[in-house]
Amino acid sequence: MPGEPRHERLRTTELADSGAGGAAEGSAGLLSYLSIPEAGSVRRPPVDVKPADIWDLADTLIRVLDGHGQAVGPWAGACDDETALKGLRAMMKTRAYDERMLKAQRQGKTSFYLQCTGEEAIAVGFQLALAPGDMNFPTYRQQGLLIARDHPLLELMCQVYSNSRDLLRGRQPSSCGRSWISSGCSLDCSPVSPTRS
Repeated sequence: MPGEPRHERLRTTELADSGAGGAAEGSAGLLSYLSIPEAGSVRRPPVDVKPADIWDLADTLIRVLDGHGQAVGPWAGACDDETALKGLRAMMKTRAYDERMLKAQRQGKTSFYLQCTGEEAIAVGFQLALAPGDMNFPTYRQQGLLIARDHPLLELMCQVYSNSRDLLRGRQPSSCGRSWISSGCSLDCSPVSPTRS
């Protein structure tokens, strides 16, 4: 409705839209113009394909989970129970770490902290797909990469707090730095210049 706040309109639309992409009967949801394909119906091209051959994939949604939560179709990779549980634990630990660090930032105990709430599966899934020795180029909001690699949380926290146990001695913002390097990741430096001592 025109006078409704945008977030309320979106919430109403989300509730009105069915899982197959159409609006529920009697509702013309704001997102009803979107075509949402069935889970598993979008093709998966080979990794060495030319960009021109996958142009059509830029305008579609790749759905892997069906209405029952089962991974289906060509994008559904095989994942054993042990790996799935490790990933779930890492995502939950990342969420808990995020909550704790954001509270510290809001209390003025650290200069800034960038959460990755809602993005945990991206970092954790990516990390679990890497083989030992694979390179990694993280930026902001990628705590899950280190947590999934079982990097010590104490080292990550010391870096956020820029305390005496911070390996960079407070010279690098909390989202990347020595923790990435000591875990075998390549460092993508922050746009904030480090301080000089």
